[in-house]
Amino acid sequence: MLRPAWGAGPCAVGRASTWHLHRGGCSARRRWRRNPSAWRCGGSRVCVAAARLANSHGPRRLHEERVPLLPLVEDCLATARGQLGADARHCRIHASLEGVALHGDGRALRGALVQVLLRAARLTNAQDVIEMRFGRLGGMVAIIIEDEGVGAPAGDLVAQAPARGTRGIGFGLGLARSLLQAHGGDLVFESASGVGTRAWLTLPESRLLSAA
Repeated sequence: MLRPAWGAGPCAVGRASTWHLHRGGCSARRRWRRNPSAWRCGGSRVCVAAARLANSHGPRRLHEERVPLLPLVEDCLATARGQLGADARHCRIHASLEGVALHGDGRALRGALVQVLLRAARLTNAQDVIEMRFGRLGGMVAIIIEDEGVGAPAGDLVAQAPARGTRGIGFGLGLARSLLQAHGGDLVFESASGVGTRAWLTLPESRLLSAA
């Protein structure tokens, strides 16, 4: 759990399920060895399709549908397991994600979520905890990802990412922001040195179809 320096979050924390990101990743790692280029940008052809959407010129076409949030999150964690290999991260999925459904492009939302989840995993240490939950704030809803990494100075972490790590991380966060903005949302970070980073993947509340 992140230390109290974060203060209260926008929603109460329910019971949590703990996932170990290194488990169940053997078949994914075999697929990566056979075709590593398919995994460069976040783990699957879905991410390639999301990148094409983000980079397309003119109005972006979203293939909108009902997207249950918990299965989406679980699918993204499976992708992250394949990327991380033997480097373990513990991910806690809060009960606030259960029963939530959004209206949006499932592939694009998956691409955005995978990129932010991989950023959290790559900039934390083995055995650190990553928490995922659902929240509301100021007419927006959000998937919230918190990590126990080193944190970073205040500012736009999307812009800072290339300087802090690899070019791939910076590209991934830019892609994630573009995909969320296509839905009327955004990607926003809070960070505290020595505490960790909190990412808000926001969407307009009008895209919320159901919530527990």
